[in-house]
Amino acid sequence: MLLGTDEVNGEYQLDMPPLTLETVSFWLEFPVRFIDLVQNYNLDFAGGIHAIEHTLIAIFPLRLLADRNDVGGVSTPNHIDLQEKAGIFIYDGHQGGVGYAEKGFEKISDVLEVTLKAIKGCPCTDGCPSCIQSPKCGNHNKPLDKHAAIVILHELLGKSPYVPPKPTPKKNPTVVKKHDKPVDTGAALKRVKRQLRKDTLKKPIVMVNTKVKPKKAASLEEQKILDRIKEIEELQRQHEAKKKLKSDNS
Repeated sequence: MLLGTDEVNGEYQLDMPPLTLETVSFWLEFPVRFIDLVQNYNLDFAGGIHAIEHTLIAIFPLRLLADRNDVGGVSTPNHIDLQEKAGIFIYDGHQGGVGYAEKGFEKISDVLEVTLKAIKGCPCTDGCPSCIQSPKCGNHNKPLDKHAAIVILHELLGKSPYVPPKPTPKKNPTVVKKHDKPVDTGAALKRVKRQLRKDTLKKPIVMVNTKVKPKKAASLEEQKILDRIKEIEELQRQHEAKKKLKSDNS
């Protein structure tokens, strides 16, 4: 990752010994009907349970004396130890466990209610760091599906079914067609010439006395304007000559 940005510069496989953590966890199982329910709305079930996992961990400090770094999580749509069912695992991030997962399981209904409120109450559209994104996600916060998470939690907590909003179709950018018209260079040069003369006339004239004095040389700024006017007049003469030549040839 580039320093000072969130841009990933590259990913490389490292040949390192496996890291094991023997700890304690609780888990949530999801029967196949949860997958069907989410897919009926064309949402991402894996993204939904992944979002729930992130928010569960984030709200742990609100109900338990724990930091979000004290617990970890894993979500999968088919786990071998759950007879290929989907599941979310929340585990203690310390060797042997220190009781966070156990306390979380004792308050699971309350924890899930707060999780639903955190996700549903966030004003974002598709998920953000305030609700379902995690700063320590090993999968770069992919996949995540905010509305799938709300559908699953409503069903899990026995609430009335949640109907996600229909996606707003993206409007195609309006393309303004430009008509190919010949550019009138002569008129443009005249406008610039008039504007330069106006700018020169706008400068205040200060009368010091009525005595006739030798004419002072033009200031550097005035000389630049005069030189520019001469350039424009020369360009205009060249343009008029080209037009006349073109007219004579036709």
